[in-house]
Parts: sequence; C-alpha cells; structure tokens
Amino acid sequence: MRNKIVTFLTEAFKWIFFALMTAMFICGFFVTGIHQKFENGGIDEFVIIGKNNLGISALVVIAGIALAWGVFKLGDILTNDKAKHKLNMNLFAGIVCAVSFILAVVWINILKVVPGADQEFCVNYADAMNNGDFTCLEQGQYLANYPHLLGLIAFLRLLFRIFGESNYDTFRYFNAICIPIMIYAGYRIVKKFTDDDGKTEFFYLLAMLFNIPVYAYVLYIYGDLGGPALGIASFWFFYQCLDKLSPKNIAGFVLFTIASVTIRKNMLIFAIAMIVVLIVRLIAKVTRKDLVLLAIVAVTTLFSIKYVEWLYLPERPTTEYAVPAICNITMGLNDDQGYAGWYNYYELVVMGENGWDPEAASAESMEAIKNVYIPLFLHNPGYTADFFFRKINSQWQVPLYQSIVSNILLYGPQNDFVMSVYFGTWNRIFDWFMKIYQMAMYLLIAYLLFADRKEKKPIEYYAMLIAAFGGFLLSCVWESKARYIFPYFLIMIPFMAFGAKLMYERLKIRIRATIEKN
Repeated sequence: MRNKIVTFLTEAFKWIFFALMTAMFICGFFVTGIHQKFENGGIDEFVIIGKNNLGISALVVIAGIALAWGVFKLGDILTNDKAKHKLNMNLFAGIVCAVSFILAVVWINILKVVPGADQEFCVNYADAMNNGDFTCLEQGQYLANYPHLLGLIAFLRLLFRIFGESNYDTFRYFNAICIPIMIYAGYRIVKKFTDDDGKTEFFYLLAMLFNIPVYAYVLYIYGDLGGPALGIASFWFFYQCLDKLSPKNIAGFVLFTIASVTIRKNMLIFAIAMIVVLIVRLIAKVTRKDLVLLAIVAVTTLFSIKYVEWLYLPERPTTEYAVPAICNITMGLNDDQGYAGWYNYYELVVMGENGWDPEAASAESMEAIKNVYIPLFLHNPGYTADFFFRKINSQWQVPLYQSIVSNILLYGPQNDFVMSVYFGTWNRIFDWFMKIYQMAMYLLIAYLLFADRKEKKPIEYYAMLIAAFGGFLLSCVWESKARYIFPYFLIMIPFMAFGAKLMYERLKIRIRATIEKN
C-alpha cells in the first residue's frame, strides 16, 4: 500500500510538471517569447508581451533542437570509447569551471557600473552598521521592513571590514567564485543520474558555460547568483547523503545550505523540496538513515533562518516590524498599467498608511484580497485567465531574466562591446540566443517527462524539479519579477541535459532503423 502511495505521488508530480513545461513551451511558441524594453536599450524593468509571429517561433524551436542535437553529437564523438582521443570528462569539467570563472572576472573588470536600488541600500546599510549606525533596524526603516536581507548584509559587513568600506567588488568576486562551484556541483548531479554518461555531462557543461545570465548576474550585489549557486551545491551533498550519510557529506550539506539561505533567503524552497522528498521516501519505507537525514535537513533549515540575528549582537534585529507576506501577495495581484503583478510600491504604501504596523497593514491587505481581487477574478473569468497568462509569462518567458537591466547604472566611459551588450547588437544576439536556449529547455524537459512516463524513477530524481515547481507556485501569487525565476531556471538545466540525452538516443535509433530499412 505504501509503495502504491509513493508511486502515485511521484507519477502525479511528473505529470503536473510535464503539463507545466508543455504550457511554458506552447506559450513561448505562440507568443514568440517576450520582448523586453530593458534588454533592448531601455532602463525600464517591466516586461511587455510581443505580437505573435509563428514563423520566427518555429525557427527558434528548430534552432534549439538543432543546437541540442549538434552539441550532443559532438559530445558523443568526443566521449565515445572508440574515439582516438577520448575526452576526459573530469578534466573537461575543470576546464569549464576555470573558463567560467575567468569570463566572470573579465566581465567584472571591463564594466563600470554602480549598484542601484536595493543593491545600493544593502551596501549603504552594511557600511552604516559597521560604523555603529543601526537606525536601519528601527520600525519603519529599511531592514525592519525587509529582515530577509539581514544575512546578505551581514556578509557584506564582513567583506567591508576585511577589504575596506563600500568595496562591493569583493562581493562580485564572491559571485564569480560561486559559478564554478555551481557548475561542478551540477556536473556531479548529472554524473550521478546518468551513470557517468559522458555525452550528457558534456551537454550540461556546455549549457552552463554559455549561460549568459550567469555572467551578467555576477555584477549584482544581491543573492540572486550566489544563493542558487550554493543551493545547487547543497543539492549535490543532499544526494551524497542519500547514498552515504558520512560526516563529510553532512558537513558539506550543512555548510552549503546555511550559506545559500544566508545569501538568499528564498533558497528555503530548495530545502523544502528536500524535506518533501524525504517524507515521500519515509512513507514508502522507514529507514534510520532517512529519519536522521530528515532531522539534519530540518534543523539546518531552522538554524539558517534564526542564526543570522546572532550576527548583530548586541543589537537585536527583529522580524516583528517586517512587511507581512500578505502585502506582497496583494501587490502580486495588481494590474497597474497592464503589468500583471509587478512592483508598484503597494507594500510600502499600505505599511506607511498604517503607521508601519504590520498587523494593521496585513488586515488591510487581506481585506483588499477578499473584497477586491477575489470578486474581480471570480466574476471575470476571461480577465482572470488573461491576467495570470501575462503574470506568468512576463516572468518565465524572459530569456535574460533581467540580468542586464538589474545592473543598468553605468558610469564613465565604456568600451564598445559593453555598450553593445546593453544597448546594441550583442544585446539582441544574447537575447535571441537565450530565447532559443530557454525554449529548448522547456521542450526537452517536457519530452523527458512524457517519454519517461513508464520509467519508475525514485522521487529524489525529481527533487530539483520539485523545488522549481514550488518556485512556480510562488511566482503565481507573489510580486512579479523575472529575476525571481532565475534560481529555478538554473536548477532545471540538468533536466534539460537528461531530456537531450533521451531525445538524441531515440532519434539516433529511429534514424538508424530508417536507413537500414531503405
């Protein structure tokens, strides 16, 4: 009976995610992707949906499949046992990690850009607290409103104490270091689930090496790159713990989980996915190892949330005055100027109007949901479908995930390449390349889940997709922002590689059979 429950849960998730990836692919196909102002020379972060152009969409899909096939074919040639000089995948992984780090460092050094908006606030408040000014923790102030940033700012304070005041480039170099950590961890995950299949590993490594938003986000003084990068490393050690619960694996898991949640608090979604996997495994069969690992994951997750407050002693930061989550959910339902769910300062307005009292602001937001948005959506099904279509697609169909516009505050003379990346030809090239990449990913994951429907994979195989699905659900109700999707994009790339492997092998068999038949 227990095994039937586990099978049902696993298969149900597989089909739900298959439907989601298929919907993402179809939406991308018929909408022709998303045309972003900010990726084409503007400074506006908002996303607008472009007009249909099925011809261009078809070319994008064909290019994506052709590119995936070509990369896999090359990997097959280079890693085949019959190859004259078989590629050493561990060596190649090391080379990719090194090259990615060098590219990130080069990008840091050729660009002149200062942090803006929340990045600027984080830098300024880190400096202020290092100089003894903790007023930002008082009711109504920045960190009282957004205590989820306490971990990131604590890390910035440490960097600034070591390397000098406002030396935010040190955080950029930290981001650069996180890239090879992420790539290597993902490589090991792919190696585990493909039984060391060289061509799949080759595909994954190239997919990461040519992942444009990764390099663009290296400049971002926030946890959008470091958080998920370290989170992928925590997934790797989670899988290691499932195989062998050794002190080394436990230490690696604890370290990377705490680090990822410290840098980016919503990496808790990754930990929650792990807990879901362990609960499902325990439903099937109660084992001491899984019980111990569940306790380790739960305790590590709770510690990751609470320990940050200790870093500010003798000051006592508190979540008592934080903007309630319901305010962000209410903001995620607005449709100001046709931007479904995007930021409109609602949470600050409602907090300010209620004297920065979270309980009063929460009550007002709940009233808005009950009396405005629920009746609006229930009585206007056509509008509801259109709203959520725009809300979801304006986040999940953006090829560069706001990685360019997030660092738009350029200063001083820039070289021609930088200007082209921001406002010219290279911007359009990168945008289209990543659209091809993105569409191929959605299609290949959908293909993997459908074609693999008769395979009985263990629930842990889907752990990162479970995290991505959690991110999707959150994106449906939270404030809209394409960069919020970036972590889930990163953890889906291994499954893109798995889908490419399955597609390549099955097409290869069909082509060979057709040739032999003729």
